[in-house]
Amino acid sequence: MLKQLAKENVGPKVLYVEPDLTSSYWGLMVMEELPEGGFSGEFCQQDMTEEFTKMLGKLLGGLHRLPVNEVTKSAMLVKNLVKENLNDDLICTKKLYDIHGGHGLFLICWWMHFFPLWVKQNRSENYPLPKEYCERFLKMILKVLRIVPRTKVLSKIGFSHSDLYHGNLMRKDGRIVAIDCETAILGPALLDFGAILWNPNVTKAKQPHIERSSRETLARSFYETLEEEFEKPEDVLFDLELGFLLRYLWVILCEQFFIVSNPVEVGGLFMTKVEAMADGMIDASDDEEAIKKIAEVGIYWSINSNLPEDIQEKIEKLKKEF
Repeated sequence: MLKQLAKENVGPKVLYVEPDLTSSYWGLMVMEELPEGGFSGEFCQQDMTEEFTKMLGKLLGGLHRLPVNEVTKSAMLVKNLVKENLNDDLICTKKLYDIHGGHGLFLICWWMHFFPLWVKQNRSENYPLPKEYCERFLKMILKVLRIVPRTKVLSKIGFSHSDLYHGNLMRKDGRIVAIDCETAILGPALLDFGAILWNPNVTKAKQPHIERSSRETLARSFYETLEEEFEKPEDVLFDLELGFLLRYLWVILCEQFFIVSNPVEVGGLFMTKVEAMADGMIDASDDEEAIKKIAEVGIYWSINSNLPEDIQEKIEKLKKEF
């Protein structure tokens, strides 16, 4: 897959891959050196110069137009796992696949199948997790996944890196390239925007979201790379926030490894945030003023006043007790 990225100039050159399955070095990959380095932390407004933001948009466009043969295989594998191991009637696998490709189903499969196996094998004293907690988490995931994107281009299913945060981005010859495609899958274009825009300090209420003008520049660069006509700005920015919310889901799923000894209390507070953000986007679907507010300040800050004032303090206090 990285060879595809290199061919389209959105990834580093791959010099060698060990193809022999019987070799102890199977899977070893040698890439070109990238002496310009990468990025040390999540992006914030200070990073989003016009030139840098346009480079990110160009990278996103280049990734999304990559061939989808390999990521389709991954998506179909996840789709079959969900149908075989989970309640297909509850999840509505086909509908979610049509909207989110394989990524949404991967989140569900991870929570309902793979994570419980991990807990059983590695934290048996906490197995199984409380039924009500698991069901609430699933409902939260489904609520987010059932939010319908508002734009044609950003909802289009194609190649999604699915983990395009700062640690998987590198500088090369005056542009930005992507590495580490282990989680690449078929998904909507908006998905990779979420990881770039994500910053935990936003959802901790410690800093504002990246300014609207920068988010719009990022999206316009993406559209220009794909040679697509830019759609209604508020709708475009709404879909970027859906990508942000999908990234938050993934972050909270990863947090489960660390809070598994006390998942209900800490995880419940995380879910309160996500549920409020999802409700805010759902309520805005037929409210132009609400959509404008989300476009202006981002989904988290548009609903922050609805959250308990001490929610973040409670999360931090409980995490310190682990």
